[in-house]
Amino acid sequence: MDGNNNQRDEFAMPNIESARCATPTLTMSKIESVLRTMPALTILESLPVGITISGEDGVVVWVNDTLCTQLGVTSSEIIGQTWRQFPVQKLPTTSPATERYFVPPKAGQPERWLESIPKKMACHDGTSLELCCVLDVTRSRQEKRLFSSTLDLIDSSRLDSVTGLLTKKAIIQELISQLTRSRRYRNPLSVLMLRVNPLEKGPSSLPLATALKAVGGVLKDKLRWVDSAGHWENGDVLLALPETGVESAIRLAEKLRGYLSALELEGTPLLGTRCSISMGIAGWRKDDDITQIIGRASRLLVDEEGRPVDEVKSG
Repeated sequence: MDGNNNQRDEFAMPNIESARCATPTLTMSKIESVLRTMPALTILESLPVGITISGEDGVVVWVNDTLCTQLGVTSSEIIGQTWRQFPVQKLPTTSPATERYFVPPKAGQPERWLESIPKKMACHDGTSLELCCVLDVTRSRQEKRLFSSTLDLIDSSRLDSVTGLLTKKAIIQELISQLTRSRRYRNPLSVLMLRVNPLEKGPSSLPLATALKAVGGVLKDKLRWVDSAGHWENGDVLLALPETGVESAIRLAEKLRGYLSALELEGTPLLGTRCSISMGIAGWRKDDDITQIIGRASRLLVDEEGRPVDEVKSG
């Protein structure tokens, strides 16, 4: 039993705070020399993460070389200081168990992002020390930035600059995917072709791009996440509606007309005085290809004389 107690005492933290109060001449270097007699510090020194040991007052009394490399300083520059005095910027975090810091770049040193995980340790005399493990998360943050930038680039190449909806190429890809799924599982699928017809005469005439942008905003707000909408060409917008039969698509189209009817631009209603909306709906049929289903929906946008149809039609 005595042997085991001696073993525990060998790894126990010394009462640094009491020693400092009882012996005012005890310097940080002497404290560090005491700490270095502990076998555990040999392990802490060799870890690939930064380590700090602080007293109850938050003053750092020991650091390992990894922490110095992370901060780009020497141990003498930070021992005797608190984390608030370190050359770092504290960042907000959603986790109470961790703290985040940004290390600004300087000559010969790149910028770094660090995460600190503090842990209180009780000493035998009732005092405590705080050990902080400091992780360098710079690479992870840079990879997240790169991934986010890549997604933004991909998204921007798929989005139409006028409407904010998908481009013609992107909506074709979405529709082909949905057609393939319907052929395999026999799931319903509807295509809705929407055409914006600006009024060409009168003071309330509206640029086509302005009307399309307004329509695009309504579609992005009201469609389901599984639905896709893209700027087809000129004033046409194509909607791919998976798991949706023709009757359900008609109900959706009428709701969209209601939303668009309530929309005002510069104090004037969008529909009626400024433009009209034609909608043609085609349901998927066995052996349909993309040109057939889009063709049926498109033909419903005009009457037999080629004039815009200001209503919802299906076929």
